[in-house]
Amino acid sequence: MVKKDHNVSRKIFGRAPTRFDRPFHSIKPQYGLNSISKALKEERLTQEDADLIGEFTNERKANCKLSDGHVNKIIYHLVDWRRYVGIFTKNTITDIHEGINRLYEVRINGRPYKRNTLHDNVEFLRQFYIWLIELGKVDILLPRLLQVKPPSVDRITKNSKQLLTEDEVGRMKVVDGAGFHNTHEIRQQNVPLSHYSNLYIIPYSSNVNQVLC
Repeated sequence: MVKKDHNVSRKIFGRAPTRFDRPFHSIKPQYGLNSISKALKEERLTQEDADLIGEFTNERKANCKLSDGHVNKIIYHLVDWRRYVGIFTKNTITDIHEGINRLYEVRINGRPYKRNTLHDNVEFLRQFYIWLIELGKVDILLPRLLQVKPPSVDRITKNSKQLLTEDEVGRMKVVDGAGFHNTHEIRQQNVPLSHYSNLYIIPYSSNVNQVLC
């Protein structure tokens, strides 16, 4: 029986889990709510801002069947937007334009945000303000807002040196409660990876014993 260890990703990969390491994640709605509570305490949000974010994300989750992780992501971005724009219901279209321009000028260690981060930021703000306009909460013309376009998505986020070769993929191991399975063997048996419960993907060079401890 494989013992689950939520620190196994750090042991194996030497890094924090990413969205691709699903078994290691424990995403909870509370994380987004904690972000709102912290911003309220630090006076980065008004209570009205917080209530609107909560109403918006609850509605989006119900209507679009969003995961907790996606909802948390929207919350984080909207909370962060208050660094660049004023109280949500007080902003004009000019305030939004100026806020977006300020976001584009941000530099972290001399580098701007990546294009996909900028896309998500602007798109979430845009969706939020479309919703506010529909509710009559802001005095902004919808056609003016719809002219705001997020940067295009960068779908090439890896270079050739960061990709595994076919041989490296074949020498990876799949772990489930029944033991370890070489991916070449699974492919020959035509067994989908979804067949394996509590599945972990282990790099071919890893020490298997690390997963069992």
